[in-house]
Amino acid sequence: MTVITEIFSNASYVWPLIALIAFTLTYLLIPRIAHIVNLHGLVDQPNHRSAHTASTPTMGGIAFYLVLVLIVFAAAHWESEDIALHFIAALSVIFFIGLRDDLVSTTPRLKLLGELLACSFILFCSCMEVYSLDGFLGVNGIYPIISYLFIYLLLLTIINAFNLIDGIDGLSAVVGIIIFGFFAWFFYQTSWDFYFLLNIALIAMLLAFLRFNISSKQKIFMGDTGSLIIGFCIGLMTLKFLTIEPVAMGAVFSIKAENKLVIIAAVLIIPLLDTVRAMYIRLKEGRSPFSADRNHIHHVLVNTGLSHIQASILLGMINVLVAGLIIFLSTLLDSFQLMVSYALVFVILMGTFKKIKNQLSPEKKKRPIVRAFK
Repeated sequence: MTVITEIFSNASYVWPLIALIAFTLTYLLIPRIAHIVNLHGLVDQPNHRSAHTASTPTMGGIAFYLVLVLIVFAAAHWESEDIALHFIAALSVIFFIGLRDDLVSTTPRLKLLGELLACSFILFCSCMEVYSLDGFLGVNGIYPIISYLFIYLLLLTIINAFNLIDGIDGLSAVVGIIIFGFFAWFFYQTSWDFYFLLNIALIAMLLAFLRFNISSKQKIFMGDTGSLIIGFCIGLMTLKFLTIEPVAMGAVFSIKAENKLVIIAAVLIIPLLDTVRAMYIRLKEGRSPFSADRNHIHHVLVNTGLSHIQASILLGMINVLVAGLIIFLSTLLDSFQLMVSYALVFVILMGTFKKIKNQLSPEKKKRPIVRAFK
């Protein structure tokens, strides 16, 4: 009994079980959710901006919420910072905002208010406080009010950036798996078992969802319900990563603590690149940065003839390469040098996608429309 107890108390032994539970439950729940969605006609109808051509059930993110709540309770043994209830409360707010948007469409203002409320639940936990940038560009301690504003801006940016890339089959799942993979590695190395297991569960859930998302017969979208949940979880992991002590960063990764912000920007390169590029184009054309169009990088790749999954894998590979490069350089360069390196990579990618789009024939370019938020 003692041996069994010891095994189940070690996250290194338990993570396959957590992964299996998360994968199996998501795999079983999604077809049932799709059936209910189809039964009530709550499907996503294609329009001239859509990347799909047939009516498709959405709200696959409902499964994410249900499984995540269960996993949080299952992993409570490894939770030592009282973050679990804060996380579930925040996750519930995000879930209902996304669900409402999938059902009746939510105004940008209401969505923003919901996201701010969810972020506030996280900030109520002292374990998520960030009062130092550890020497980033020479900045160490920051005032509490500046810290709170920074955290709100960081979380809102990540949540909505991820929401914007959910435009073709497979992309959100592939990019999410890669991002959570990096975080799982970080937290495993620093022995933060609760966050490690949570990332493992998120990876397993997205793998199960991906099987249906790329299916031709059982296709389902995660919807705003899912993309907001995944974006919020990425934001939570980002915030926790920023609280890693400089000593732990140096001892485990040989990474300079001042480089944490640039590392995060690299791990999130695809959502950030797509958001900056799309908003830049919209502002340049005199439109709202929150208007809808087909200027996202995944649309550009699909317009070249790539399938959805091919475009998703290509963008996923770019994400891995950029993140890997910046993490490697973070052991050698200071924050200013690393930021310049990241900016150079960012500009190269921006220019590459601009060139690809400019080489498309006129008939392959889609006319943009204006619609709120997505």
